[in-house]
Amino acid sequence: MVLNPTELITSDKNTTVKLVKALLSQARQRKKNGQTVIEGVHLIDAALRSDYPFAQILLSESARSHPEVQQVLTRLPTYTPILTLSDALYESIRSLGTGIDIMAIIKVPTPSLSMIDEDCLILNDVQDSGNVGTLLRTAAAVGIRNILCTSATAQAWSPKTLRAGMGAQFALTIYEGLSTQDILDHV
Repeated sequence: MVLNPTELITSDKNTTVKLVKALLSQARQRKKNGQTVIEGVHLIDAALRSDYPFAQILLSESARSHPEVQQVLTRLPTYTPILTLSDALYESIRSLGTGIDIMAIIKVPTPSLSMIDEDCLILNDVQDSGNVGTLLRTAAAVGIRNILCTSATAQAWSPKTLRAGMGAQFALTIYEGLSTQDILDHV
């Protein structure tokens, strides 16, 4: 697939670029906007496999012609906005090291907690994002679909937790910001 030429963004003053920088680095901004960023072909592929909607795709100018990026882009719904950044600008905002320079802004799901009558994983004050991601990946692997996170637990949808979870979040229903009493009332 050859993409239509689009405007090349070179300024870090661009509204979307500023938003992505904030979402990548600030929990407060992720919570305020109800959005997060996923980086890399693997996480975008995991989201696509679960039909997860994208608010926007960002990629570096040099990544446009990469075969894996081309394959991902052909699977996107036609209405998904794609923003191309200069290589230098993309490099200045990414949180991953070198790799295939593609990321997406996604909405963080906020399901309403109802009675849980099946196995669930309760994360109480697990503060390390890497540990939360590992636990989410393990839960998904053994078939546990409901995850209950207390308010002192690291954000399940932060970029670091998403990387550690390797896309497991897209197969789970995750309830965040719960009190211990909320959990006791619903399990």
